[in-house]
Amino acid sequence: MDELAYVYQKIGLRCLLETRFEDAGFCLFQGELDPRILISYFPDLRGALLDVEPTLDVFSGVAECLPPYDSIDDISTSPVFPTPLAPLPYINDAHPRFSLPANV
Repeated sequence: MDELAYVYQKIGLRCLLETRFEDAGFCLFQGELDPRILISYFPDLRGALLDVEPTLDVFSGVAECLPPYDSIDDISTSPVFPTPLAPLPYINDAHPRFSLPANV
């Protein structure tokens, strides 16, 4: 069960960075992420609900995925850099997978 929660948390945090908030909320809820982590991105809420320096337990590897921003507004306005994809082959360099029969 921990493995599934770990995957949901990592996916949810990635969705959060991509400002896909509905997907992020679903995944983070399914992954049972400590809600104080999300509250920390809302300055209006965190003062009353969080200690000055809260220490929370998270899965190894999840802490590195936390958005490096101070607030949800910073996340919303930051550019998202997608993972680069391999370049597509030039059309003349592509090899056909099959040949069409010639019209007779």
